Amino acid sequence: MRKHINNHILARPFHASLGIFSRSEILEHSLPQSTSLHLRASQAVKSSKMHLSPLAKVVFAGLLGAGSSTALFSCNSDQHAFPPMKGMFVVHYTSIRDSHYKGQPWVRVCKPNADASGWIDVPALSTPCSNDPATILSTGQTGLHHNLGVTNGEGCDGHPGHGLNGASIAYNNQVAVLEGSNGRCGKRDKGVSCRFTLD
Repeated sequence: MRKHINNHILARPFHASLGIFSRSEILEHSLPQSTSLHLRASQAVKSSKMHLSPLAKVVFAGLLGAGSSTALFSCNSDQHAFPPMKGMFVVHYTSIRDSHYKGQPWVRVCKPNADASGWIDVPALSTPCSNDPATILSTGQTGLHHNLGVTNGEGCDGHPGHGLNGASIAYNNQVAVLEGSNGRCGKRDKGVSCRFTLD
């Protein structure tokens, strides 16, 4: 048994020095670090026969998600349609094709800070496709003065090439039509940003 183990250990560097790698090794060395980490964690879970403790399960779950997470839209970094202005706010709508939050289309409310020198990000809010005809987001969720209504329309269509027909955002008698924008929305950029008056 010892001789077999020693031979295996010695053979490994020689095997690698010849440039002969297994399929998993080739994938691991050719992928970005985060994806490589994801691959190694996935292989470890699949090949392991032992029972994992609750803490180990949490760690493995984090590793498996590390290579697949996508940064959500940020008001200061990604919102280019409108500058911050006092008394105004922006809602950024993202269809299920552009990205998704909890597997659904979602919105980010961008509120100007005290001196309108930048934006305050309201936490992302999903607008589930099952909500028909619209998702009503409360003042407690958005931090706004009135409820916000979001209709997904084609924003729930996952097929490429579709637009945003039927999608709209409504706030205190102000309505932004996302396909065509009716003057309230900017160009499509990781979704669509539309501006509203706070009161």
